[in-house]
Amino acid sequence: FLAFIETLPEEFIFQVFRADAGSVYRAKETRDFLKSKGIACQYACVESPHQISIAERNHGVLLSTMRAIMALFHAPVEFWAAALKYSAVLNNNMASKYKSNDTAHIPWLTVGMAYAAQLLHPFGCFCILHKTKHQVIDGKTSVRGVYGVYLGIGLAEGVKDIRAITNEGKIEHSAFFTCQDNYF
Repeated sequence: FLAFIETLPEEFIFQVFRADAGSVYRAKETRDFLKSKGIACQYACVESPHQISIAERNHGVLLSTMRAIMALFHAPVEFWAAALKYSAVLNNNMASKYKSNDTAHIPWLTVGMAYAAQLLHPFGCFCILHKTKHQVIDGKTSVRGVYGVYLGIGLAEGVKDIRAITNEGKIEHSAFFTCQDNYF
């Protein structure tokens, strides 16, 4: 959370930070950091979601999208976190509001991050992760393609990649892959 706040451009720094009374937001480290930036903290009362309605609305959209994705792809309940992360990526890449001059507001573009459209595929589609010769036991004869199921965009060692669960049940990252968008 704190790392995200530090990456925001100056025009996105706000005067008041509103959150629920969760331990992450109430932590001394968080409060000290926000105070050092001149940001006041306000916490919602227990069982009072109307006090932080914008965040709660966003959670509603993300959770509804997550449930739809999981139902569409018959994903087991263990994949709820991956589906939720995928929902957030979709939400950040889609136009959420239109300004008066008919331009779309796309959150991802607002913070100046590069859009990685080539990494966005349907959740649950079939993919093959391509291994380099240094990632396998024998670079000449070892199988270098690992079957998997696409779970979303990832980031490994500063490189944008995809996350997939392999046929061995491990979640792996790969920048070298092939996805079959119409095969589930």
